[in-house]
Amino acid sequence: MSKGSAPPAPDYTGAAQATAEGNAANLAAQTAANRPNQVTPWGTSTWTSTPGADGNATWTQNLTLTAAEQKALDSQQSIQQNQSSLAAGLQGQVANTMKDGFTAPDMAEYTSGVPSINSGYTGFNPAGSGVGAIDQAKIDPSTYTNAYKGLDQNLTSTAKPLQTSVASAAVKTDPNAYTAGAGAVDLNAPQFNQATADAGTAAAYKASTGLLTDGWEQDTTNLDSKLRSQGLTPGTVAYNNAMQNTLRVQGQQKNSLANQALVTGNQLANTNYASALSGYQAGNAAQNQAYSQGLSSFGAANTAAGQQYTQNLGNASLNNSAAAQQYGQDLSTFNAKNTAATQTLSNGLAQNSAALQNQSAYNTAAGQAYSQALGTYGTQQQAITNSNAAQQQAYAQAMQQYTTAYQNSYQNYLQPLNSMNAVLTGQQVASPSMPSFTAAGYTPGADFSGAASSTGAYESAAAAQKAASGSSTMGTVGTLGAAAMMAF
Repeated sequence: MSKGSAPPAPDYTGAAQATAEGNAANLAAQTAANRPNQVTPWGTSTWTSTPGADGNATWTQNLTLTAAEQKALDSQQSIQQNQSSLAAGLQGQVANTMKDGFTAPDMAEYTSGVPSINSGYTGFNPAGSGVGAIDQAKIDPSTYTNAYKGLDQNLTSTAKPLQTSVASAAVKTDPNAYTAGAGAVDLNAPQFNQATADAGTAAAYKASTGLLTDGWEQDTTNLDSKLRSQGLTPGTVAYNNAMQNTLRVQGQQKNSLANQALVTGNQLANTNYASALSGYQAGNAAQNQAYSQGLSSFGAANTAAGQQYTQNLGNASLNNSAAAQQYGQDLSTFNAKNTAATQTLSNGLAQNSAALQNQSAYNTAAGQAYSQALGTYGTQQQAITNSNAAQQQAYAQAMQQYTTAYQNSYQNYLQPLNSMNAVLTGQQVASPSMPSFTAAGYTPGADFSGAASSTGAYESAAAAQKAASGSSTMGTVGTLGAAAMMAF
């Protein structure tokens, strides 16, 4: 299948010529639009055009004054003619004055007494004035504190834990368990037995009189016999007296023995009572001793428990005191270590601060020396500036005097020319001022060149599209043919 031929190219030359002709026609129309005829109270302005050799119109502006304006113009031109004649007569003076040119005054006559500029300014050189440079070295605190390894925040101690409890035997609270074997106190105390005393008295009296009774009877019989032998019979006074005396003695002996027997009986009863009481008291004493021993055992048991508790408490206190002492020693060592570390840091910081102070003091001194040197330099430069200011003032005054002299001399030199110019210069009639108007703007003609370019671009694009479609169709046919061949 044929791809087809490209469309013919547009006539770009013809299009350009047509565009140029259109632009020229529009420009001629614009020029004609900007050539209006004007009429004012001072006159009129008209335009005429004639074809030129190149075919373009040639425009001529014609100004016509009113009669009054024309008369004034004629009068002024006559005056100007007379002034020109007068000025021509002054030309000889001008030529005579300017034939040798202008001779300016000698500036040296005015500036000879002015001193020259002091150019002794120099840059500020601190080193030349003995000023040292600022110490800008950065002081690193670690240089002084590198021995500081930080605080130890982990306290370790070899002390044993504190003992918070104490072992002890239980306190005995029931004394009956220890006093039950003592039995009860015997509350039935023995009483004094009178029957025993009486029996003892009777027995003692009988025992003491048993041997004496026969003797008393024998004594009575013998006395009776003796009295009878003496012729005294019972009933007689002598017999009775003698017998009563013997019986009285015997009665006294019996009474004495009876009393002795009573005493003996009472003693025997008292002895029995004392023995019974002693036994009673001994029993109660034994019970009391047994009871006391039970209480003592009870107290001893609690005392032993208390002693054991006291000993255990003492041991616990000693252990805790030892643990506290060990902990205190470990804490003191820990604090001493951190105190030493803190002191090391403080010493390093103090050294760093001293280094900073020394550097600051040095820089302060250097700054002071710099300020002083800069002050001296400024004073020197100010002196030069003051000297130059005085020189400038003297020079300005000299130049002012010279300028005045120069202007006077130049004025005298130009005086003839100024006189001639003054004669020549007068009021002249100017062209009448016409009112302004809005000028027509330029509008280009039809852009045939652009149209031709657009047409050519369109036709080229259409041809390219057509060619691309043909290629696509052929590609599709080729693909189908290849597929058919592969099928066989």
